[in-house]
Amino acid sequence: MIETVYTLTEAEFFEGQQSWCPRAVRKLPGHSLIQGVYFVFSALVGVSVIELPLPLGIALALGFALYIALIAWRKKRIQALQFQQLGDSVIGISLKTDAFGYHEYKEGSGSCSIAWKRFTGWRETPNVFVLGMDVRFITIPKAALSQDQQNELRSLFQTSINAR
Repeated sequence: MIETVYTLTEAEFFEGQQSWCPRAVRKLPGHSLIQGVYFVFSALVGVSVIELPLPLGIALALGFALYIALIAWRKKRIQALQFQQLGDSVIGISLKTDAFGYHEYKEGSGSCSIAWKRFTGWRETPNVFVLGMDVRFITIPKAALSQDQQNELRSLFQTSINAR
């Protein structure tokens, strides 16, 4: 059995999200429009190399680079908003794991217990463990665990959660 208390940071949340559902931002509204603009820009940049005058081709290439930067900014901004929506639910989480499942308690919010069979998989990154249930996920920071607890948790996941 492992017991610990932790607060999830924005960086740990992002790492967990990237590990469990790296394409989550693509499912948000506006992605189709952005992809359409991306393909149009790609085609125009390709044509500009051959057909367009040099200044116009350079302007198109710069516009395309700016567009790529916009996509990266949008992704980071959406992730930041998602973390902000979690609010105080990521502060002071009391975690307990045992042979039956994952148990979480948050002062003022109540408790939550999830049997191991409910999880569809798990992942490990350098800084976090991620427990996944379809598109939802729970991030457990390694910083809140000793090395022995990390090893015990890893073994528990390997025996209790089906590999994805």
